[in-house]
Amino acid sequence: MTTQQERGQKTRERMLRTAFDLFHQKGVNATSVDEVLEKSGTGKSQFYYYFKSKEGLVH
Repeated sequence: MTTQQERGQKTRERMLRTAFDLFHQKGVNATSVDEVLEKSGTGKSQFYYYFKSKEGLVH
């Protein structure tokens, strides 16, 4: 069984992978947080739990 912490880590990694894919395809400035969320299947509350802003994905 997966613990809540492991699920959270997988969610964070999924958002990062999705963001990096979109950044590579479209560029950082042309990619919105909403696009990352839609493509990764996560919600805004999850995003802001792990990252303070889009810049948090880049650094």
